[in-house]
Amino acid sequence: MAHTSIHAIIGLKFENIIPRNKYLLTSIIIGLILPDLDLILKYILEIFEISNLIIYNSIFHSIFMIPILSLIILIYSEIKQKKDLKIIAVGIAIGMISHIILNLLTFQSIGIFYPLIGVESNLDLNKYINIQFHNNYYNWIGAFEFFFFRLYGWMILQKVIKNPFNNNNFINKINLWIKL
Repeated sequence: MAHTSIHAIIGLKFENIIPRNKYLLTSIIIGLILPDLDLILKYILEIFEISNLIIYNSIFHSIFMIPILSLIILIYSEIKQKKDLKIIAVGIAIGMISHIILNLLTFQSIGIFYPLIGVESNLDLNKYINIQFHNNYYNWIGAFEFFFFRLYGWMILQKVIKNPFNNNNFINKINLWIKL
């Protein structure tokens, strides 16, 4: 189950912990959201009726994807001679690691070692701890996802209002997003 908005809110809260850098916080938030691309891929495959591939919580939730993405960004950084991209690679790695840890703590089945270990053998802490959740638990979490997306939009609006310099054009777009 995707907790994308909760991951984004946690990323905004990292602002008080991490050192001030132009790109670090943004790249951490992107890294926190990036693993949920598995969900989008799953829906795209279902649209094209390729549902025999199980990829949710596998490809982008794998610990092997973190160095691969970081390496791609670092290679591009060397080619373009942009040192800021190295900070972005670190931020995305921090965000993805945090996302995976948070998913494990919420007892989700994750393909942390995908593709070495198939999706059918995902790491699931619930197998070891054996906590029984009520059937409606995941429905409630899914319903609160809309609330958390709205909360995230509100938090971004507050940041824009506090620092309006060159950010006024974002207010209407974020407001529309919150209403949707």
